[in-house]
Amino acid sequence: MDNFNFISTKLNELACLILSRGRQNLLDIHGHAENTYQHLLSEVYGWKLDDGNDTISQNVKAIDLLDNINNLIIQVSATATKRKIQNSLSKCDTKKYANYTFKFVSISPLPVANLKSHTYKVPEGIIFTPSNDIIDNVSILSKVKGMKIDDQKRICTLISKELSNGSNNENFIRNSDDSLFNIGVENAINRTQFQKITSVSKFTDFLKVEDSGESLDILNSINSFIEKIGKLEVNLRTLFSLIVRESFDSTSHVDALEVDLNELRDLISSEELNSKIKILMSPKYAFINYDEDTPEILKIYIDIPHDFNLIKELRDYCKENSVELDDILVRGDFSILN
Repeated sequence: MDNFNFISTKLNELACLILSRGRQNLLDIHGHAENTYQHLLSEVYGWKLDDGNDTISQNVKAIDLLDNINNLIIQVSATATKRKIQNSLSKCDTKKYANYTFKFVSISPLPVANLKSHTYKVPEGIIFTPSNDIIDNVSILSKVKGMKIDDQKRICTLISKELSNGSNNENFIRNSDDSLFNIGVENAINRTQFQKITSVSKFTDFLKVEDSGESLDILNSINSFIEKIGKLEVNLRTLFSLIVRESFDSTSHVDALEVDLNELRDLISSEELNSKIKILMSPKYAFINYDEDTPEILKIYIDIPHDFNLIKELRDYCKENSVELDDILVRGDFSILN
């Protein structure tokens, strides 16, 4: 794997892990990720970032990282919404940080392009331009892609140290005493994604399929799906998982799922959504389709043997077993089905 692909893969896997654990209200990883991004942003953008909480000796509202040389106050957050950004802006200390630029860094895998088009109430004395000052992994990777090879290698070394459980790591795990958690983080980040599986016994039990021949048919179909979805970039898998989570049972097609495009546009900019939907609807993937009579309603139906909609059954299986759908569709851990 070349330098850029290594960096991209590790950042996206970390973002998915943060999202997954956050939905389980397991927030211990957020502090570790903040430390990682402190060093990453300093390296990529040339900033001189300090941990705002350490520098100011308390957990200051709206400030996670601080650069007194370049006059930057930065919030690092796994919650990327207009409300979150506006609340953070409103809490900026305008006297202490007059003429500082506020930057919002999203560590979520969900896209933030739509957030850059919103209008925000910026406190007097604080500088904030959404198009420049809302940053996510896409922004960071775009910057990294244009760096020289030696600079990219330096970023690779940084990420290897930050996202490891080795003796050289001083940041990612330094605040955690839970060694099992640390090992789990390392295993999750380094796990080989989208491997074909040899059994889906828990899943077929959930489907109430008892015939071994039928179970084998379903296994083969799932392995074909694993191969196909594994070829998608992580941002497309994240969008597909989001669409499935936002879906509802169809009233017109048995076992199909539906989602309203208008509701998705509240989460993602229309331009970005349309371009990605086209890929998911393409003949190569065919994960999504629509009826010409109701083009605003997307339908999700992936047929597997014995009249099951794989996506609906995966969604319901995850709900019943308290499993994160992202762990399967985004991170590719289909062993959960066995």
